[in-house]
Amino acid sequence: MNAYGIDLVKSYKHVLKCCKRFCRFVGLKFDFTPRADLTKSQLLGELIDYFDKLIRPLGLDFFVSKKTSQGDETSVLECAVYRYGSELAETIVIMYVAPARYLSPKSAEYFKRFMKFFSDSTNIPLGIIGHSENFYLDSILGMYEEDPFYDEDDEDEERDKRKAIAAAYNEDGEFWNLFDEIGSLPKQDAEKLVDEIDKYRCESPEEELGLMESLIEGIPIVKDMNYYWFEFNPEDDGLPDAYGNTDGDGWSSGVFASAILYSEQDGISEQLLESINSEVNAGIMMSGWNIHQYLYEDVKKEVIADFMRCKDKVGDFDKWLRSYYTEMEEFDKYGKSK
Repeated sequence: MNAYGIDLVKSYKHVLKCCKRFCRFVGLKFDFTPRADLTKSQLLGELIDYFDKLIRPLGLDFFVSKKTSQGDETSVLECAVYRYGSELAETIVIMYVAPARYLSPKSAEYFKRFMKFFSDSTNIPLGIIGHSENFYLDSILGMYEEDPFYDEDDEDEERDKRKAIAAAYNEDGEFWNLFDEIGSLPKQDAEKLVDEIDKYRCESPEEELGLMESLIEGIPIVKDMNYYWFEFNPEDDGLPDAYGNTDGDGWSSGVFASAILYSEQDGISEQLLESINSEVNAGIMMSGWNIHQYLYEDVKKEVIADFMRCKDKVGDFDKWLRSYYTEMEEFDKYGKSK
């Protein structure tokens, strides 16, 4: 039996096996006993409702989709558990590397190693080096370079400033070179980096100690923040709404808008946020940092254990980011009057 192109029998069997397997791995009692008079559609709906309520005390929600995890259409529903990242709702994560130019030499070395670790762990590119999912950033720098849309009344000084910023971000530019230097560092081991910075605290300049301690605090949190794990939109499931509509357009990713820029003062972060706000005001909605795990009939226990260990990391990450920005901004001195 099919409804909206969904094989109800196969979907029920698949979702049932996935739910049972998840419960066994996390220690939940699964005793779903549906009534015998339910239709195939009602049976599937009852199962979904039952499991969704069962995992709510864990802070999780249940997701079923007519799309695969790659976004392709499927007749057998896929399913996932996810944790809504309310702490980072409507938040665009932006980091800056400029402090590496203003810290004392040893602190700057550790800061650069941390930024290498941050980029590798989160998969957020350094500037525009390498593959970037951030089309906002790519678009802004392209427009700054070509300058196609500014009024003729714009001051030449402002035009030149925008072009200079674009050049600094592009290959062999001033900012690019720092991004490249950081990206060329060896892959950083979390425990070793924490240990080295911890030992350095006794010789760190007093005014830089707070930042060094923030790096130590952030490393065990950041190591689990791969943004592909959090780039999940439970609203875009391919299933019809109450009116039979299945349109998943009108969304953009707040996670993939994350960026590692040079400085808060170079104007790019301001322009990036303005671009996003313009889209939001035009009706585009932003999906946020929702950690998710697709369930399969053969999903491994270790995979579920890793997800459960990290399901609340979004809250830890948000809390750490707030304290980190406070410590970091003092050393982002680019463009500030001396």
